[in-house]
Amino acid sequence: MDMRGLSTFISDIRKSTTKEEEQQKVEKELAKIRGKFKTANQLSGYDRKKYICKLLYIYMLGYEIEFGHIEAVTLLASHNYSEKHMGYLACSLLLNENHEMVTLITQSMKNDLASKNPNDQCLALTAIANIGGKEQAEALAQDVQKLLISGETKLTVRKKAALTLLNLYRKYPEVLPPDAWSEKVIALINGRDLGVITSVMSLILGLAEKSPEAYQDSVNKTARLLMKLILNREYSTSYLYYKIAAPWLQVKAFQLLQYYPAPEDKSVYDSIIQAIEKVIQIAKKSKETATKSVSQINAAHAVLFEALNVAIHYDSAKSVLVTACSLLSKYLKERETNLRYLALDALSRMAFSQFDEVLATIRKEQDTILLALKDPDISIRRRALDLLYSMCNRENAGEIVGELLTYLPLSDYAIREELVLKIAILAEKFSVDLTWYVDVVLNLITQAGDFVADDIWHRVIQIVTNKGEELQKYTAKTVFRAVSSPAAHETCVKVAGYIFGEFGDLVSDEMDSTPTAQYELLLSKFNLCSTSTKCQLFNSFMKIYNLYTDGSLRAMIKDIFEKHANSFDSELQQRATEYLALINTGDDGLIQAIMENMPMFPERDSQVLKRLLEKEAAKKRGVTVQKETNEEDENERDTELDKGDFGVNNTQTQGGDLLDMLGMGGLGTTTGGMSGMGGMDDLFGGMSTTTQPPVNNNMVNPLDMFGPTTTTTTTQPPVNNNNPLDFFGGGVNIASEAANLGKQKKENRDAMGLSLDDVFLSNKSNEGGVEQNQEVHEDAQRKLVLLLKSSEGVAIEDEHLQVKIKSEYHGCKGRLVLLYGNKTTTPLTQFRVQIITPRQLETNISKAPPLISPKTQVQQYVDIVAKAPFSDQTDLDLFFEFNHKFYRFNIKLPIVVHKFVEPLIIPDSDGFFKQWHQIPKEGQEYQRIFPATSKYPDVGACGQVLRDGFKLAVLDKIDPTPTNLVCAGSFFYDPTGKVNVFLRLEFNTQKGAYRLTVRAQDPVVAQQVFQYILQELSSQ
Repeated sequence: MDMRGLSTFISDIRKSTTKEEEQQKVEKELAKIRGKFKTANQLSGYDRKKYICKLLYIYMLGYEIEFGHIEAVTLLASHNYSEKHMGYLACSLLLNENHEMVTLITQSMKNDLASKNPNDQCLALTAIANIGGKEQAEALAQDVQKLLISGETKLTVRKKAALTLLNLYRKYPEVLPPDAWSEKVIALINGRDLGVITSVMSLILGLAEKSPEAYQDSVNKTARLLMKLILNREYSTSYLYYKIAAPWLQVKAFQLLQYYPAPEDKSVYDSIIQAIEKVIQIAKKSKETATKSVSQINAAHAVLFEALNVAIHYDSAKSVLVTACSLLSKYLKERETNLRYLALDALSRMAFSQFDEVLATIRKEQDTILLALKDPDISIRRRALDLLYSMCNRENAGEIVGELLTYLPLSDYAIREELVLKIAILAEKFSVDLTWYVDVVLNLITQAGDFVADDIWHRVIQIVTNKGEELQKYTAKTVFRAVSSPAAHETCVKVAGYIFGEFGDLVSDEMDSTPTAQYELLLSKFNLCSTSTKCQLFNSFMKIYNLYTDGSLRAMIKDIFEKHANSFDSELQQRATEYLALINTGDDGLIQAIMENMPMFPERDSQVLKRLLEKEAAKKRGVTVQKETNEEDENERDTELDKGDFGVNNTQTQGGDLLDMLGMGGLGTTTGGMSGMGGMDDLFGGMSTTTQPPVNNNMVNPLDMFGPTTTTTTTQPPVNNNNPLDFFGGGVNIASEAANLGKQKKENRDAMGLSLDDVFLSNKSNEGGVEQNQEVHEDAQRKLVLLLKSSEGVAIEDEHLQVKIKSEYHGCKGRLVLLYGNKTTTPLTQFRVQIITPRQLETNISKAPPLISPKTQVQQYVDIVAKAPFSDQTDLDLFFEFNHKFYRFNIKLPIVVHKFVEPLIIPDSDGFFKQWHQIPKEGQEYQRIFPATSKYPDVGACGQVLRDGFKLAVLDKIDPTPTNLVCAGSFFYDPTGKVNVFLRLEFNTQKGAYRLTVRAQDPVVAQQVFQYILQELSSQ
């Protein structure tokens, strides 16, 4: 029925020009409707329906509706279909499961479900599914079930009943016990209507997910259904989708089979296998069809991959799996990303098959799979990594691990941690020689130390400790060479500290790895390490002190403890104090008992493999991996790695008794190891942890070269108000404040490098000063011209450093990624970057690291928002130190007006020239005549660079002269600013010259766009 009043109201609302005008009209109409509802008894069904429709329209506009619900309930109880329909629609939109009105409509819904009218039943089922509160589920679930299994129910109603039950079960499973009526639901699979069967199959899938035993009998009926659809072709043509019979139903059927093992009945099993084989044939045929309909191929592949999942799940049909592998191997070479992803995913699960022929078929495509590691799509790279991990064995482990190690430096950061884990597991699992395993893990630490979890190097320690002297000696030699590198990672230093402390004596007779060389090598890395690593190195130093009787070596070790006995860092201070007290006892027997070599670790499952399994399980659940440490896990790790405190024989340590023996009775003991250093981080332990002694400010050593380099929070010692340095009273200790200020400056300098002022001051007396290569900067000017019309490229480069830029702009916002690459084999230190932008740009600049390791690249992000048109360029000032000499780069960044321009499409010449003539010539038009160059001999070449490099829309059939070029664009600035830019390029073929004219609604934009376009088009 036509509601003219509703149409008029909607038309009137759409004519509103402002939000305020619309709101006034809505409030006026709401007041009118509220008045009508006050005399609801006098309203006809038509008027009530019309006013409810208006309320629904207002609600969909985003306004709150606080009345009219009772009128909707009245409509819902009507016997007129159109009124009942509107009532259900209003209740479904305006009510939720917690609304107080839901109770009023439950009985009406129950009546409609019991009605013989299928239209009323469908309306009630739809509302129940949409609102679906617990009260409704309890009251109406039985009625919905009766509709589903009743023989008198219409097909349309039965489909809705199945889906309504599925929705209620997902929200309130306790209301619908799945095993109470499973037989009657399973019997519906034998129905004739495929639409009903599809809905019922969705319901069974939802129920079987939580109660698979109750629906075990559905397997036989599902197998017969697949035979009917795929083999016997018993279906109506109306269910053919691009020559595929009911693909959604086939997919659901194959999904259901995956909940159960292979059927014991041979006839049922054979029918499922035949169906899978037929599906593979159909998929092959669909791919080879000349028409190659995308919809047909997608439908065939949807069924194919679910069928293959069943074959993988059963893992009993060798011929099917081998055929499937051959087909999927072809898909690996397809250009379509989704198809390659699915093929890699399926093959990675097939690789675990019990049949050797399946794995052999997959291995034939090893080169193709390795190539997929370099795919631009990260999801493809992940699946390729999974497949390589699955197909690896002792025969090809060396090749695959080698390829993965080669790929590691090039891999995306998002998958690097997973890649490192899998390399470590493969190397351990398939290592014929454990020395190869040690080499692989050290290679991992060297190439991707930041992504090597503690579990990985802990596992190396366990294996080396347990496998005998030959492996221990080899590891000590290899670690010595690895940590000797100037760019050795902190994790490598941790490994070296443990190995030298436990097994350093096995290589101490060699010329290059004497005890003193081992100690000095660890000491050279000391200041670059975090506090936790420094604590572990202290334990290593104490181990070395115990291993060797060399007086000079012991004196050096004692000296390092003495220097840190007054460290600002409480962890370092405590360990240094305790070890110094142990040394001062002079009792070598006591020291040897405490620092005795670690015993062999008990054989346990690899924590690395456990970590990977946790990540895989979390990915299947679709959640982020979280470390869950409970008491049992902590106890297991303590037993496996720490033995109380890693590196100390705890059978001799009895807490306070030991401290009393050392003459440190004033220091109480606590449980749980070092404060903040317990668990996996406290690898070496050393002694029971004590509370921090008060820091004596009078003992601060101004020459403490080995002070802490990381910021730590320490408790300020009690202030003595009688301190003679407290000039101002109130407990202000000036000596303490000065010491803290100096400490903060040092920590900032260690974290950020020298400031620019420090750089100039430190080089003022040098003969060479800060070097600036003029040729390099001239080359940077040429590179800048290229970057002005491209999104990435090299900005400046010399023999030490390469600076590369990648950029992306959307409207008024942009992002630059600055990539700093160290080309040398020596670290670039004191790395400092200053970026100075125009005031019209709002920037957010990430910090650049103070050091770049050899042959590595670091990133710095620059986020930009244009606030207004600008003409000033952005400067990048860069300093670094190489071999005690400072170098400086000073370049311009390609952040200019036309980077914030987006194409402006104008459909006809009248629209273009109307806007063109509205812009005044004075100040907002720039024009120049210049000769054509070999680089841009015609307007075709010019149009390409204007479109791709300057992001202008090249408008066709605008200028009456065909040799002329017309372009338009819009410069955006925050928050809603926009400046339109128009360009005409006229070409005189006889004279071989161009006339460039640029007009813009802002003079700065006009001048800037004209300047850079002229610079480009007139270049040789």
